[in-house]
Amino acid sequence: MKLKEELKEKLENRSKPTTLADHVDEYNEIVSNIWDKHAPIRQKRIRVVASAPWFDSEYKNLRKKRRKAEKKYRRSKSQNDKQLYIQLKKQTLEVARSKKRSYISDRLKDGSSKSLHSVVNTLMDNKSERVLPNADSDEHLAEKFLQFFSEKIKKIRAKFDEVPQDTISRQSPKQLSHLRLTTAEELSSIIKSHGIKCSPLDPLPADILTTNLDVLLPVWVQIVNLSLVTGNMATLKNPVLSPLIKELSSLIDTENLKNYRPISNLLFISKLIERVVDIRLQEHLETNKLNMNQQYGYKKGHSTELLLLKVVNNLLESADKNIPSVVLLLDLSAAFDTVDQTKLLDILLHEIGITDSALCWFESFLLERTQKVKIGDSFSQEQGLLYGVPQGSVLGPRLFNIYIRSLYSYIADTKFNIEGFADDHQLVKQFVVTMQPIALGHNIRNCLAKISDWMSKYFLCLNEDKTKIMVIAPPAVKKKLIFQGVILNNSCIRFVDTAKNLGIFIDSLLSFEKQVSNTVKSCNSTVRELWRIKSYLSEKQLHQLVSCRIFSQLDYCNVVYYGIPYATETAKNSE
Repeated sequence: MKLKEELKEKLENRSKPTTLADHVDEYNEIVSNIWDKHAPIRQKRIRVVASAPWFDSEYKNLRKKRRKAEKKYRRSKSQNDKQLYIQLKKQTLEVARSKKRSYISDRLKDGSSKSLHSVVNTLMDNKSERVLPNADSDEHLAEKFLQFFSEKIKKIRAKFDEVPQDTISRQSPKQLSHLRLTTAEELSSIIKSHGIKCSPLDPLPADILTTNLDVLLPVWVQIVNLSLVTGNMATLKNPVLSPLIKELSSLIDTENLKNYRPISNLLFISKLIERVVDIRLQEHLETNKLNMNQQYGYKKGHSTELLLLKVVNNLLESADKNIPSVVLLLDLSAAFDTVDQTKLLDILLHEIGITDSALCWFESFLLERTQKVKIGDSFSQEQGLLYGVPQGSVLGPRLFNIYIRSLYSYIADTKFNIEGFADDHQLVKQFVVTMQPIALGHNIRNCLAKISDWMSKYFLCLNEDKTKIMVIAPPAVKKKLIFQGVILNNSCIRFVDTAKNLGIFIDSLLSFEKQVSNTVKSCNSTVRELWRIKSYLSEKQLHQLVSCRIFSQLDYCNVVYYGIPYATETAKNSE
């Protein structure tokens, strides 16, 4: 209560500077000082022991009695001593279970989903341990990651220095010259929908922001509107990167930096401004019909499931007519990080119609960004970003969609149908079996050449090693196909029988055998884990966990399972 009163008093009596940078700096200083006063940082030595908070004095004394009875029985071999030991052993076990159930029940009293999953993860020993390469210090490791992430982008960009750049088409769309101001009601609605997630650099943690929302909201409205009016994002575009292992398994080399991806964390107030701008940009795109029909990512009424349903349905229709289809699954290298910011601003101006103060805001948002890496409590040096749209941001994916909008028309003459979700694209083309030398040779090479040509003009890199090619057809038609790969740049790219696309394994016969098998194995594993801890949870809580952890897996894109055999051989063996 004292914290809230002091926040209200100090924020109401602040000097209210005119520039956004000063406004943000003063806000951060005020709330940081108050937070440090009420919750000062103190050093404490913590002894790491196995977590068993239900281990109280009653249980401890009972364990001592059990141990004494065991020693006495081991010495005497008496049946009476044995019975006493067995009785105390059962009693100790029952008391431990009872106290553990009572402790867990107390933790779950608030009925929140967050508490339930936290307790269940503890019971299942699902600890999110930090996986990082070995290093002399966290600071040294942070510097290594910073250099690796930046060098990777520089190497990709260096490939395009001599490539003649494509000119941006000069259209005349309706203009968005300024960004409409926000209100406290709009910000409240945004926070209610998306919650509050903070960066390590935020002056207050998320739970404190949530409990003091009524005090802080008027200040946020002023900061957001000042950013929109001045077209400025100064001091609010400095993300903190946290390296995350791409896949945790025994086959992954945790010492190789290539196996880590950067996770970007931005200040909460920065993401709040972005969400407001995103609403304005979406309204402009939808009103003036500037969205691309082939793009499914980050659009209302579109999803990965809808995209997969469309692609699979088209493939099934072709298969029903005994017409084979060739599918290209494109993979881009660090797509978001190599975007040319100047070219993107040119597209926003000439193709989307962003002008005046609105364009100034996007320019300030994109240019002169910096980043640093955080490992533990240590930070690397800050480094400027010359390319890319900010990962971890709200607007980054939408701006990427705008950036690649010309790709779809550029490859239209290849006759491949293309659809995409952010940087994941699939291209499909039907062909006649008798024309397979052209369809599985020239047509694929021509399409990939066109894509590579466009990408080089837009500073994007097609990863040919990870790009998958698949021929989908009924078994009888597959037997007639002679070609099993395509020659590209003096190397042979073999056609694959199975590939993962937007979280679903698609195979060349559309049997979804591997997808079903993996889903069955995953669900069975979850069932076994829940069975092990079921005695600590109520029936209602178990139902909730089954819905979240099992039904969610079964529900994702389950429409593609329609028409497949009742049970595949692999799935049968997994049961």
